[in-house]
Amino acid sequence: WHEWHDRNWWHDHCDKIVFVITGYYFLEGSYWYPAYGYDPSQSYYDYDGPVYTYSNLLPDEVIANVQTALQEAGYYFGAITGSLNFETRGALANFQRDYGLQITGAIDEATVESLGLGQSEVYQSADVPNSSY
Repeated sequence: WHEWHDRNWWHDHCDKIVFVITGYYFLEGSYWYPAYGYDPSQSYYDYDGPVYTYSNLLPDEVIANVQTALQEAGYYFGAITGSLNFETRGALANFQRDYGLQITGAIDEATVESLGLGQSEVYQSADVPNSSY
């Protein structure tokens, strides 16, 4: 998933590609991955790993929900941006450590479940700027 391909390759190999904040992502299973090379002018990613998704949410919506849950739990003190920046990854790692999860600083299924997400109200794309299908 960490390979650079042009737009035609991505369209031939992926059913769902979305633009989120500064780059394109493709959906494989329950994870969003960066679509490197889809648009070379829009290829900056705050985080280059997979983002677990639920309830058909876009990556920035999942990240915004995680930021909100971490903020409510006292782990995250930044703005709700929908971007998996350094501060968000640090809050994730601290939460994972305290809850006995594998410490990755990533949004994975176990972390989402431990945060209680997936069963409650979630942000929709109108709540997070710059997301689109």
